[in-house]
Amino acid sequence: LDFVISNNLDQKLRAFIDSGKLFYGGSAGAILTGKTINTAAEMDPRLSYKYDNGLSWLKDASVSCHWPETKHCTDELLENNPQKIYCIPENCGLLFDVKGNLLRTVGSGVEIL
Repeated sequence: LDFVISNNLDQKLRAFIDSGKLFYGGSAGAILTGKTINTAAEMDPRLSYKYDNGLSWLKDASVSCHWPETKHCTDELLENNPQKIYCIPENCGLLFDVKGNLLRTVGSGVEIL
């Protein structure tokens, strides 16, 4: 996320999406589209990161990938900051419209907390 924001890639990606083109975010690429990247805190220790607020492209929801392996990290985040979290297992994906509305799930096992 630091690299994306520091290099204005967030603005370029947003313009790309707004032009009607598809964006695919796998793992970290999906997580950074949410409200916070702290759903991945355990998988990726913060070290010296500057940003933890995501790009908020999903109507203030966050994304937790590699579900349910990340359940304990997500539970901890929800204790301190109640919010909607899309929990996506390895065999699944989500499709959103340009405004961040969930259109459908692909595969099985998605949980929305």
